[in-house]
Amino acid sequence: MLTLLLPLLLGFGPPESPADTTVADPSPGVTRELAAARSRQISNLRYALDWTVPESARQRLRARAVVRFRQRHGGRPIVLDFNAPAENVTAVHTGSRALPYRLVNEHLVVDGTTLAAGEQSISIEFLPTDLALNRHDDFLYTLFVPDRARSAFPCFDQPDLKGRYRLTLRIPLGWQTIANGRLERRDTTAASQILRFAETAPLPTYLVAFAAGEFQVETAERDGRVFHLYHRETDSAKVARNRAAIFDLEAASLRWLERYTGIPFPFDKFDFFAVPAFQFGGMEHPGAVWYRASGLFLDESATRNQLLGRA
Repeated sequence: MLTLLLPLLLGFGPPESPADTTVADPSPGVTRELAAARSRQISNLRYALDWTVPESARQRLRARAVVRFRQRHGGRPIVLDFNAPAENVTAVHTGSRALPYRLVNEHLVVDGTTLAAGEQSISIEFLPTDLALNRHDDFLYTLFVPDRARSAFPCFDQPDLKGRYRLTLRIPLGWQTIANGRLERRDTTAASQILRFAETAPLPTYLVAFAAGEFQVETAERDGRVFHLYHRETDSAKVARNRAAIFDLEAASLRWLERYTGIPFPFDKFDFFAVPAFQFGGMEHPGAVWYRASGLFLDESATRNQLLGRA
């Protein structure tokens, strides 16, 4: 019965239907019904994410998300996905006005009875969980595939609701960062850096990514495009031995794909991170690709199969 009523309970019925502010608890996860209802209701989606990352993995991250969107009908609850304890949400506002909310079954249900149809902006202060943050004392990296973005920030965690993302990171001095968007501005205080990244092209939540930490950065230009490789490899001879081949392979891959598809590379930049002990071979976040470090930095005695595997 809940499956049949959910679109109406969320306020996604026909425009002429009266407002219903009573919402049954949504099920854990994102059901097909919830996803379809939100796709009909939500458009023009944008996220501004502001993260404060402490140096120690034993300290909590703090964050704020501003979610902007156009909604087809007003006066209805807004159901975002956030897989975290209830105490991890500390405030929800629109402008200077607080909005009532509750966290239930991996969802942040925001009272939208005072929100009209059209453009909306909801600000959420929260504590991310570490489920998808892969934290270490001197670095971290996100991995939101397939459905773990909701453990890191409140969002509409379904791939057909793509959003544009503008990221701000507050990180310790001396750290480097890589993210989907290009770095627009870096400000430094006595205790930290504040880095602001350009807004991305539309992305599904599982392709949003950033890493921050004590990284080395290699830079090279191929075909008029500048590439950046972020890594933590301490063997300088190994880096020097593999560096040119890694950049050559990246450039050759892009050339081949552009010829094959007839589509120029559509994103602002092409940077990548060699992740220590990465659990996968790679992950193709636009503008910030993750690779397993051991698959890029090969030993001097690398076999032909290892060279082909890297390629």
